[in-house]
Amino acid sequence: MILPENEAILYQARVGKRVGLLYNMVSAICYFFAVSCLVTGIATWILLGGTAPISLLIIAAVFAVFGTVALFLRRTMLRREYILTDRRLVIRKGGALSKSTRFLYLEDVKGIDLSNNFLIDLFGVCSMDFFSPSISAASRKFLIFSFSTTPFKFQFINKQDGEAIYRILSELREKT
Repeated sequence: MILPENEAILYQARVGKRVGLLYNMVSAICYFFAVSCLVTGIATWILLGGTAPISLLIIAAVFAVFGTVALFLRRTMLRREYILTDRRLVIRKGGALSKSTRFLYLEDVKGIDLSNNFLIDLFGVCSMDFFSPSISAASRKFLIFSFSTTPFKFQFINKQDGEAIYRILSELREKT
């Protein structure tokens, strides 16, 4: 990542590797059901003499597609990179087809939600939501300010990384 000269990286986090295990499990379950439906459809076709239940073949194809999508989502999720600099928060997403970089200035961050539930905690990851004021024009003369749940979030980062980022941001907030 190319940063301006006067900006330093304070912390860099990635998606927890154990999240890949979750996507692999979902994919394996989908492939298992796809193969089961396919074998059942072929066995039924052989036993009934050429009248295969087309619904079983369609269900097998749907499960196979879901399994493939889960693997694709795993790959794109594991390529995410979350960066905390002394001026902003940066989310970098990169893949073969598209790449994107989003950032939010630290002075715009008005709240942080570090969250994890039982299922996410099993994989040793957490998510961080960053809240900032959003500005939308209601008319030409008035602006309405509100706190919104912007989609700016660090998803599925290692729990230790989330706690470290939270601690650094708290220390930066105390200094100002």
